[in-house]
Amino acid sequence: MPPEPGSWVGRDTIVQSWIDGGFGSDTLGRWQCWLTRANRQPAVASYLRRPGDTEFRAFAVDVLTVHDGLVTEITAFPWSICQTFGLPATLEAAPRPPST
Repeated sequence: MPPEPGSWVGRDTIVQSWIDGGFGSDTLGRWQCWLTRANRQPAVASYLRRPGDTEFRAFAVDVLTVHDGLVTEITAFPWSICQTFGLPATLEAAPRPPST
């Protein structure tokens, strides 16, 4: 289970929660994402390089549920699950993702 369970409904509500959490802000840092899969569903592993850091650190894995070409649900898991997917805990630059 994610460490902070919750549910947000609707695109505008979800995007606003990301903005309120600092996404898109220079003070939060830079993101790098790798595509992967979880339980035969598309997923995204997110890495964050905070200001002053030299590497991207694993942040979360988001599993996407897609219906009729639209993302209808995102289930977020903490960074610790990245190891389950064979993903590295840190990235120094922009390497290619591992084969999955």
